Amino acid sequence: MKISTISGMGTVALCVGFLTVLAACASGGTTAEQRARQVDETARRVAAAIEGRRLWVDVDYMFPARTAPRSVSGSYGIAVSGDTLRSWLPYIGRAYQLPYGGGKGLAFSALISQYDERQQKGGDTRVTIKTRNDEDDFVYTLQIYTNGRVDLTVVMRERERISYSGRLDLDKEGRP
Repeated sequence: MKISTISGMGTVALCVGFLTVLAACASGGTTAEQRARQVDETARRVAAAIEGRRLWVDVDYMFPARTAPRSVSGSYGIAVSGDTLRSWLPYIGRAYQLPYGGGKGLAFSALISQYDERQQKGGDTRVTIKTRNDEDDFVYTLQIYTNGRVDLTVVMRERERISYSGRLDLDKEGRP
């Protein structure tokens, strides 16, 4: 008698579990139409951030010129807000001439001297930002994709170039 009670309870539990999974799949899944709306909404928000010059890029990977690529952990990135660029990026590479103690590297805030924005095929955008501080001249080139991913290359006069990949943080949008 006990064996049939246990197996009967197991069958009920199995049916309840199956129905729960089935209900979760039916209600939690996204349709192709919902995914298309999400893609369109992200592309619209990316375009608005670019147009308003309010960009906040969180980097997750770096590509030094002479060493292997590596992931970046922590809070690194850049922010563009109007006419100002804030940069807080890690740097690995060769330096040609630096101030005593190593200088600021890629951790500084400066006015943008030149800002160029060009649309690419497929709706992607290339933004080129030129700036300088008391140590070096910098050219930041951002390839911004409609899904919010960003490829960033920094070219300097006194250091080797370095590249990064990351994502636009559309909730911050350049607010330092």
